[in-house]
Amino acid sequence: MKNKNPLLRRDTALLMRLRLHTFSCFFFALVFGILVPSLAYARVLDPKTVGPWPLVAPENLGIKPDKLARALDYIQSNAGDDGISQTLILHGNKAVFAGSRVDVVHNVYSVTKSFTSTALALLIAENKATLDTLICDIDAQYCDAYPQVSLRHLATMTSGYNASGENRWQENSEDWSVTPFASGTPLFPPGTAFAYWDEAMIVFGDVLTQLAQQSLYDYLNEKLMQPMQITNWKWWHETNRPHGYTMNYGAGGIELSAIDLAKYGSLMLNGGKWQQNGEAKRLISKQWVEAASRNQIPLSIKTADTDRKSIDGVGYYGFNWWVNGVNASGQRQMPNAPSDTYYARGFNNNMLFIIPQWNMVIVRMGMDDEKRIDKVAFYNEFFGLLREAVE
Repeated sequence: MKNKNPLLRRDTALLMRLRLHTFSCFFFALVFGILVPSLAYARVLDPKTVGPWPLVAPENLGIKPDKLARALDYIQSNAGDDGISQTLILHGNKAVFAGSRVDVVHNVYSVTKSFTSTALALLIAENKATLDTLICDIDAQYCDAYPQVSLRHLATMTSGYNASGENRWQENSEDWSVTPFASGTPLFPPGTAFAYWDEAMIVFGDVLTQLAQQSLYDYLNEKLMQPMQITNWKWWHETNRPHGYTMNYGAGGIELSAIDLAKYGSLMLNGGKWQQNGEAKRLISKQWVEAASRNQIPLSIKTADTDRKSIDGVGYYGFNWWVNGVNASGQRQMPNAPSDTYYARGFNNNMLFIIPQWNMVIVRMGMDDEKRIDKVAFYNEFFGLLREAVE
């Protein structure tokens, strides 16, 4: 059936160029015994750069263009209306694919959580906190119901924090209370179970705001975003907190483009150093990147029996980053992806993958149908196809 979506048609054309370029190189090599230098694919976008990165032909980096096209076609055909229009792939400090709308800015939802934990990393580096700082020592309102909850618990979804009040989205869920700071009955003692819980992340953002003594937007803007030349971004916020600082939602609400999200991924891929124009500047400690990107959830605990129990992080969760670890049964989350893969994921199929083994960063953003896919199964299939291109 003919595709009527102009965005999908435009990015399908990019895939066609990639395939035609592969065929042209093969034809010239077969007929004339020479391999044509790759120019066709480098001209897919104009100009020949994407953000701060040069756009180069994948085969110049040892990536098979036809196999890459097949992997991208899987996303294009199955992900939703936005397809690969906001998809960007980096190999080291070069771009090998960029969709037609990688400069579009919108909400990346729970990808925000990884930025929240990065704020904690920066506060720890400034000796304003440790992972084991208790939230009760930051804000006394939590001392009665949550005296033993630490920042580590919040960064790993093991705090057991639960707020009282109705769901603000009128959903059949205990999470996302209209009063997220009103302490309710704990879900479980801290450190004894895993529960992916946005109320806890909202509290996390609030206590980090008190440590920073400014909004997390202003804090990260100075420490992280400006050094990477990320200027067009927003973050959902409230201004009525008793401490007097604007509070950004630790659970979600950052708005930025695929190009700028890829900058954050590149920073993580390079161990916390931002590299541009041949210079490297450390923004996050290497120790934090290594710890955040490996499993922090003991295999001895269980996923809590809540209405969000389908989101299982035991063996698969670092410091607000998903990791390609193994669970208590020895099952790797995405067997087709390298074991060192880690990622941030958000509603509407907004994804940021860092794959150190392949020296790659992959961003897929969109505002299309969330319910189309099981993200883990979907991207496991994608990585199986991509493996054929890079290995």
